[in-house]
Amino acid sequence: MTRFIFLSQEYMEEASRRTRNSAEYQQAAAGFDDTLVFVAEPESGKAVFARKIGGIFLPDAHDYWIETERPATFTFTAPYGNYVEVMTGGLDPLRAVMLGKLRLKGPMPKLLRYVKGTYEWIKVLRSIPTEFEGHYASRSFD
Repeated sequence: MTRFIFLSQEYMEEASRRTRNSAEYQQAAAGFDDTLVFVAEPESGKAVFARKIGGIFLPDAHDYWIETERPATFTFTAPYGNYVEVMTGGLDPLRAVMLGKLRLKGPMPKLLRYVKGTYEWIKVLRSIPTEFEGHYASRSFD
């Protein structure tokens, strides 16, 4: 099975496809209609040397991008390893925001109105066979 490198063009394309096809997510996120940007900061001590950026328009997922920060309703910024923790289930995404492990720029009350949608989308993302970089490669999953 092919794994997709986290936040690569292929990963974002697959995330978009699976998001559009998830009836559970689409129902839970009805009315959201916002853009999200994810910025994974490098961790040279963990052999992750490049900043990774991925963005997507949800819930339709008809538009996605990588490598550039665009104006977005929500921007999440964190060290690469914190994203690995969220994606592998070691860190709850909303708890990560509350603890500052994922720094949020955007309206927290709106995010909290779509908690079920958030968890459904994380399920979608966790269904993607994912390859992590650097010292996190051992955390990759199918």
